[in-house]
Amino acid sequence: MWELIATEINEIPNTKFSAANVENRWRVIERNYKKTVDNNNKSGRGRKNFEYMQEMDEIFERKKNIYPEILLSSDTPVNLPSTSAGNVVEIDIVQDENDKQSTAESGNPMETVVKQNNDTNKRRSKQYRRNILEDIRQDRLKHQTAILQLQTNVAEKKIKHQTAILQLQTNVAEKKIKLQGRLLEEKTRKNDLIKERNKILKEFIIHKLEIPDIFR
Repeated sequence: MWELIATEINEIPNTKFSAANVENRWRVIERNYKKTVDNNNKSGRGRKNFEYMQEMDEIFERKKNIYPEILLSSDTPVNLPSTSAGNVVEIDIVQDENDKQSTAESGNPMETVVKQNNDTNKRRSKQYRRNILEDIRQDRLKHQTAILQLQTNVAEKKIKHQTAILQLQTNVAEKKIKLQGRLLEEKTRKNDLIKERNKILKEFIIHKLEIPDIFR
């Protein structure tokens, strides 16, 4: 049974559970359920709540000693002895027309009743396993959603940080280009001034010395 449940659980992506893992989890749930029932059955103690109380009640027939529901050919409850003195467990007796017909045909009423009860317990156990698997799937989905949201937030912050750095680098590059442009303009202006100065100096010297035009 545990291997079957583990196989179904492992159909969930990125999930790996062994039969032992599943059985251990079930044992923990079963132990906590029994403690809760024991506490609630003792007078003078505050009642405790258990997360899977309804499902476990259906599996264990709401009985502390886990007596299964027994179906007989009577409409009255019967008492079974408990392991402790003075503690009696009532078991409801239920029968429909199909049960009566089946009992009459089998010749062994108790065998038929036990078989019917086992079939009922198997169906309930199967439904409970499905509920457990659904809970695990939901927990896994919530966990994966939380991780995805965290990764998205980290990615968004990283993009914003990288965008800010890129914008800063762009601003620095633009300022550098503008500065280089001004330096180039200043250098060109200085060169023009030097050329103008040299031209004026040359004309002054020629005029001062009255150099013939042939040497100019």
